[in-house]
Amino acid sequence: MAAFASAGEAVDNRLVADRNKGEWTLVVIPDTQHYSQNRGNAPIAYMHDAFDWLVATRNQLNIKFVQGLGDIVESGSFFAEWDRASAAWNKLYGEIPFAVNQGNHDSISSINKYFPVANFEGEPWWGGSYEGIHNSYQLFNFYGEDFLFINIQSHDPWGTDNPGARQWASQVIAAHPDHKVLLGTHDTLETSTIKRDILTQHDNIVMSNAGHSCARETRFVTFGPEGGVAQNFVVDYQCDKQEIMLLRYYVFRPLEDKVDYYTYSPIKDIFEEDTLSQGSFDLELRDDIGTPVVEAPLGQIKAGIRTSR
Repeated sequence: MAAFASAGEAVDNRLVADRNKGEWTLVVIPDTQHYSQNRGNAPIAYMHDAFDWLVATRNQLNIKFVQGLGDIVESGSFFAEWDRASAAWNKLYGEIPFAVNQGNHDSISSINKYFPVANFEGEPWWGGSYEGIHNSYQLFNFYGEDFLFINIQSHDPWGTDNPGARQWASQVIAAHPDHKVLLGTHDTLETSTIKRDILTQHDNIVMSNAGHSCARETRFVTFGPEGGVAQNFVVDYQCDKQEIMLLRYYVFRPLEDKVDYYTYSPIKDIFEEDTLSQGSFDLELRDDIGTPVVEAPLGQIKAGIRTSR
């Protein structure tokens, strides 16, 4: 596992965010369902090492948030898989604020058992939830810019639609018109509900991330009713023959009014460098870099908290 260059070695500038310039990083975690099974081509040790890397490189990349994209496990409510996967996520408690999303392989009861709202609702950045952790939002101000992270159930694992979740999310977004919205969900490519009911209905959504699809990586643009532009990404590496815990992360650079994105495996210390894996997009950002950022990662939460089954 690679986190830092050894003495005398230069650190790859793609692995650095300059907080003196107001730069910060969002990391998204695509489908980890095979790691939860501890498959030979997707060992759970890789997932644990990747989360250790996130904590180790938190300051170097100025990681402010980690957003899961669903399919935490393969088998719905199989507790052994939830035990393995949640033990990796638990490494972030007290270190980096995070949110999980529910995928079609994750039972709603299990995701709420292993990641109960009670674990988060005492945090100053916690906004609220709808029916449980599988619909939630968080509020931050980074260097003078207000951000809203919203996480929305895209479809129930048993095939039951939940329009109430989308209506709730739409109301939350509308209530924060001055926030830039960063949306996380499980699927925006194979089903149209999130795109139809959320992405095209608001002008302040600037980016979404989803997994689910063996298309592996793709990107598309949606427009709000007044022309607001959202950059939408789909990343999912579960169909790779060998899974190496590839992560997608976004470095926000307010002095340049842009966001750079990268695809990186901390297990193999390699970047994917094709045009779908690495690039940038323009985003007008406030550059009040003298504005203090309140460093309040999950400080009220005990690391390693567990709930009974």
